[in-house]
Amino acid sequence: LPYLPIDIYLDRLRSAHNIGSIIRTTEAFRLGEIHFSEKTPYIDHPKIQKSAMGCDFLVPCHQNVSLSFLKRPFIALETTKGASSIYDYPFPPSFTFFIGNEEFGLSEEILKEADVILEIPLWGSKNSLNVASAFAIAAFEVRRAADKRS
Repeated sequence: LPYLPIDIYLDRLRSAHNIGSIIRTTEAFRLGEIHFSEKTPYIDHPKIQKSAMGCDFLVPCHQNVSLSFLKRPFIALETTKGASSIYDYPFPPSFTFFIGNEEFGLSEEILKEADVILEIPLWGSKNSLNVASAFAIAAFEVRRAADKRS
């Protein structure tokens, strides 16, 4: 199955284990290409290689790409006031998905550029999930939308 024409942008992620998990999830759902911001560890990091379990060789990965080269619309996954539910969003065939820092979320620069901000509805007392877990939920929704179109 070919990869979907989607760009995934990792904005200032810190955890190599989470990044490796995101790479594995991207490969599992055949989502697209991953772009690493300047402050995100890259696939040459040993912990990323270990947690990616070989998927770092299967998923196209790029470092330090200008936002102007990424596909529009820009869709941010963020828990913020005014965000729409990921469950109600009609994902387009092509776009860029922005995933933010585990503790601080997406940068102001990314949020200003975002065309859409989506959140995963949560009912517990904590208003966030581990970034790799949140990405897995989002990846499933993106793949499900693509499968409905085909």
